[in-house]
Amino acid sequence: MSFYLTNVYYNFFVGRVVNKIRKLLIFSFCLLILILFINTIAFPMASCTKESSFGQLTICESVKADTKEPDIVKNEFDINAKEIIATIKILNVKADDNYRFTWKNAEDDSIVTEVSEKYLEGKKGLISSFLMSNIKLEGDNVILFPPGKYKVEFYHNGELKSSAEFTVKTPKINILDVKLAKEVGQQSEPINPSQNFDPNDTIYACVQLDYFILGNTIKAKFLDEKGKVLLETPFEIPEPYFKPALINFSMYASESQGPPEGNETYAPKNEKEFGKIFEDIVDNTRKDMELVGDPVVSEKKLKSGDTFGEIIYYFKDKDNLKFGLILSDFMHNNLFYIWYGFAHEAFYESLNKAYYTCLNSIEFRG
Repeated sequence: MSFYLTNVYYNFFVGRVVNKIRKLLIFSFCLLILILFINTIAFPMASCTKESSFGQLTICESVKADTKEPDIVKNEFDINAKEIIATIKILNVKADDNYRFTWKNAEDDSIVTEVSEKYLEGKKGLISSFLMSNIKLEGDNVILFPPGKYKVEFYHNGELKSSAEFTVKTPKINILDVKLAKEVGQQSEPINPSQNFDPNDTIYACVQLDYFILGNTIKAKFLDEKGKVLLETPFEIPEPYFKPALINFSMYASESQGPPEGNETYAPKNEKEFGKIFEDIVDNTRKDMELVGDPVVSEKKLKSGDTFGEIIYYFKDKDNLKFGLILSDFMHNNLFYIWYGFAHEAFYESLNKAYYTCLNSIEFRG
């Protein structure tokens, strides 16, 4: 009797344990299937996530109107270029992300201009296209960039993605026009151009250039009827200017008596005549401007050791703008020469440098 009860209890206990193990195995199997199912779904979803990518930034002269793809690619531009474009291909970029084009001077890394925006303001989703930034000639500007080397950098969300460099070539200076005159205006323009001059006339050579390039030297030669060089007047350009403009060279030569034999110095006997010449130059230069203070008179020496007299006049016009006039006089081979310059006070430093550089560079031949 007792044996039967024990056996029944045993069978009952073992059956419950087996059932629990079976349920546990079934649960574990189902869990494994679920994990495999989730991974199966998650992997293709992860593989379908699109990453942003960026092409190489390209500098060009023009792009295709419909796609903004580069059309005429180049990295060297003339000084008179009308437009320079930087373009880059973007793929799978969020519309509300930020981009930035930074245009720089490659020589000193200074920023010329910068454009920073969202790819598509107020939009969502991914975009793929060509993106461009351009600098175009507008308004009163005559050039896009001075000659030199430049670079453009492209940033996505503040991270540099690509960059490219280009060069604006230094142009050759071209002479557009030359006129001779007895008188010039404040912008070096010829007044009453002429080909005939009296012995006591100041001869102006008014030269129009398309550009003034820093470091270039312009030289005028005055020759006699036999082609003999009487005077050379080199002018070193002190600062760049990228518009057509005039520069004038002048020469005044008056016949006079030579120095006494054996005497290396010469003092003009007809000082009244020479004083009248100075007065004429001053009057023609000042026009209706008011003389300010007394002229500053001094005697100086050229690098060659030759002495010359100098007079500086100051004027102001009706708008209270101030101007300065420098006159220098010296003798050579019995001829009396006057060299002078005139400028607004904002250009005094440039005038002084150019004036004395030229004065010290004058060469007489014969």
